[in-house]
Amino acid sequence: MAPSTTPSLDGVTALAHDDAVVVPEGREVEDLYLNPPSWYAQHQPHRFSYHLQEAVTSISPENNFVHTSKNRSFSYSKCVIATGSSADLPPYVPPEAASKTRGVFVYRNIADLDGIIAYAEKPEVQHAVVVGGGLLGLEAAKAAYDLPSISRVSIVNRQAYPLSRQLDADAGEMVLHQIEAMGVQVLTRCSPTRQITRNAEDGSGSEIFAGFELQDGSIHEADLVIYAIGIRPRDDVARSSGIQCHPRGGIIVGDDLKTSADNVYAIGECASWRENSYGLIGPGGVLMGVDVASFGDFFVDKRLPLGRTHDLSKRIVNGAGNQDRPAIEISIDDSDDVKALVRSTAKAPSDRKGRGKDQSVNCLIYKDPFGATYKKYIFTEDGKYLLGGMMVGDVSDFVKLVAIKALEVPPSQFIIGAKKGDDGGDDLDDDAQICSCHNVSKGDVVKCVKEGTCLTIPDLKVKTKVGTGSPPSFNAEMKKAGRALNTNLCPHFAMSRTDLFSVIKVKGLRSFQMVMENVGTNKTSIGCEFCKPAIGSILSSLCVPADLTSN
Repeated sequence: MAPSTTPSLDGVTALAHDDAVVVPEGREVEDLYLNPPSWYAQHQPHRFSYHLQEAVTSISPENNFVHTSKNRSFSYSKCVIATGSSADLPPYVPPEAASKTRGVFVYRNIADLDGIIAYAEKPEVQHAVVVGGGLLGLEAAKAAYDLPSISRVSIVNRQAYPLSRQLDADAGEMVLHQIEAMGVQVLTRCSPTRQITRNAEDGSGSEIFAGFELQDGSIHEADLVIYAIGIRPRDDVARSSGIQCHPRGGIIVGDDLKTSADNVYAIGECASWRENSYGLIGPGGVLMGVDVASFGDFFVDKRLPLGRTHDLSKRIVNGAGNQDRPAIEISIDDSDDVKALVRSTAKAPSDRKGRGKDQSVNCLIYKDPFGATYKKYIFTEDGKYLLGGMMVGDVSDFVKLVAIKALEVPPSQFIIGAKKGDDGGDDLDDDAQICSCHNVSKGDVVKCVKEGTCLTIPDLKVKTKVGTGSPPSFNAEMKKAGRALNTNLCPHFAMSRTDLFSVIKVKGLRSFQMVMENVGTNKTSIGCEFCKPAIGSILSSLCVPADLTSN
């Protein structure tokens, strides 16, 4: 979508791009809208107006005007530039070559997705490769994986594991193993050095993507490539208007988001703050069929040297405890099975009230390779504040942890504390956000259940656009209302994930087809985005090579 000038409330003009992409269920573009088109038309034009298919070409900060491709000018009191970013390409693929080579795509907007789907329907296109193992790379790989015409998917990642900017090595390797269990090939610690093409046989003179030459000289053949290696801020309008931009890209802003021009501000991926541009936020959902979440300052323990290990067992209850008889003991186990440990890791910056500049921080880490679960939470040394963390597998506490400020319970309860019944989210306020994509609050869920408009998770998703999964307050409110809960994994399996795990283990099932034939509601079904990755994870945790094909 081209930039558009939007004179909004109180005379604030915004320049915006709509180009971040996810794969919606059913591939309906309308599902991505934050608001339906009718919402924009219902406002009074003198307070809020919008203009489509009209690009802003320049800004005149000296007289507070923006100029468009239709030779129109708009005055403003404040101008906010939110032009976003474009997908970057590797140095060995010039933009001109990428646009002229069939089978070469980026994963950024709806047009890119439509092009990938259309090209993948060609009978000769069987193998898709994604370059990049970050957030967008895994999203792109999942999109290719879900295409029925693609029989093989590869990921090329220059790091040792996926999501290296959001997860540490232990968590990243766990994600790597679960992706491989789905049948996806992941090439790590390598980067392509040359894109291989062949001439089209239709006489058009075009070239067709055929694969890569890797650093070791080997050839990785493929039929379709999706580059997801990063973003490039869209700062061309600001740059051409004389607004200061960083040499590496991005509109330079201060702590107040103000640019070098008076009354002009920049936000989002087009901005450069302290010589850095910031793209996607940390994950908090399902990536490539794996539950992953990171929050807060999740790498604070990596920036400074490790400290000594502290014995917190004597003061872990209420921050002080009994010095003679510790209420709980936390052991350190370096074996390959389940781990629970406390580790002093770094010096924390004074970004919270009551903390000094030289105060150490401690990590609680839980690693369960059998259940494919990893949790790492970083606290201040006194255990009063949660600074950040990461989770793989079990991310049920993500919403609660993000909302926590000062701790009222011992840090150990976040790892080894036994839960008593279902966590109904009763400790969350009604305005607590449980889905950041559409700003859904706990109160929204409570209202839907009380009114009887949402009796299942699919109903709730349609009504509120809440993400995949069961919000912590939904089950509790359903029970309060006296309504039956449906805990089935998906329409293809009439049982919960826990029950399905037990059945697969007891019966010794070794492939998706065997599982579907033995316990599925439709023995010939090919499954869905919920059950396929779940079964792949179960088979992987049971040390069974996962076969998710249906024939």
